[in-house]
Amino acid sequence: MLPMIMRLKVSREEGRGVNLYIPLIIVYLLLLPFILIALPFGWLWYNRAVEKEGASGKASIRMIPAVLSLLGSLSGTEVEFSDSKSEIILKLI
Repeated sequence: MLPMIMRLKVSREEGRGVNLYIPLIIVYLLLLPFILIALPFGWLWYNRAVEKEGASGKASIRMIPAVLSLLGSLSGTEVEFSDSKSEIILKLI
């Protein structure tokens, strides 16, 4: 399942931190036009790479489930940045 919420937590040494929950459906909808424009170019690039190696055209069809599986496995990813004064945590739920 695709991640649906991104939690962004910014903590500072002094003062109060910020905790944001961002719905990723908005991000997905904003990125959709760019993905649709880039999709044919990526498909052509991938097919040319497959043809150079002599593989069949069926390999390009296997790319779709692989990309969806990659996106689905992003759920639960946590990235943390910190220094001496602040800390930033980004978590995909």
